[in-house]
Amino acid sequence: MYTSGALILTDDGDFVYKVTHPKHEITKTYTVTLSRRNLK
Repeated sequence: MYTSGALILTDDGDFVYKVTHPKHEITKTYTVTLSRRNLK
């Protein structure tokens, strides 16, 4: 399995709260690519 992404490390609790709490309605985009192998 191959995955990629960004990991943000911070000690700024206000920033984390604003980015993660649904009430702030920050748009997030997730891109998913699926590939299927023939497994026998």
